[in-house]
Amino acid sequence: MISNFHVLFLIAFHQNSGTDKSTFPLPEPQDVFLAAQVKFDDLNRDLRQLGRDLTRCEKDVQRVCSESPEEHLQPFKDKMEAFVLSGEHSQSCIFQILNFQEGDLALYFGLKPKTGEKEVTPDYLFMVWFEFCSDFKARWKRENKSSAVSEEDHSRQEGGDQADQPEQSGESGLIQLSR
Repeated sequence: MISNFHVLFLIAFHQNSGTDKSTFPLPEPQDVFLAAQVKFDDLNRDLRQLGRDLTRCEKDVQRVCSESPEEHLQPFKDKMEAFVLSGEHSQSCIFQILNFQEGDLALYFGLKPKTGEKEVTPDYLFMVWFEFCSDFKARWKRENKSSAVSEEDHSRQEGGDQADQPEQSGESGLIQLSR
């Protein structure tokens, strides 16, 4: 029911609805399906390993900078400092995303755990989201196509009404039907 309302609302108020420029407003269902396949525990473990590697790299950069003569430091020092800062920033952003409690998201959407489970798992959350996106996309395509056909009919009808109107020919005063 909600899906139908959203589709109809988008078709009615989206500026490009019924045209080739119309874009699907949700993630592609296949992308959501792939997200359901991600093993978040493995991803967290790999991210921690990358953090250790980044720390080791930072220590190596400091050692090289301290042992090298001043005239040979640039541009190595600046580039490596920028690299390490960028890595630390990326790592902290990804940690924040991964450590977001999927329980909070499930609670927000009112999603209950599967029977026999204590909490909503990320793969279950994404599979429910995948099903919704798939259904929504199928309905959206139908409504968008229907909107395009009705727009064509409407413009053809307007054009047809004008085409059947008699026009007077310049000087002779003869009436001609334009087509």
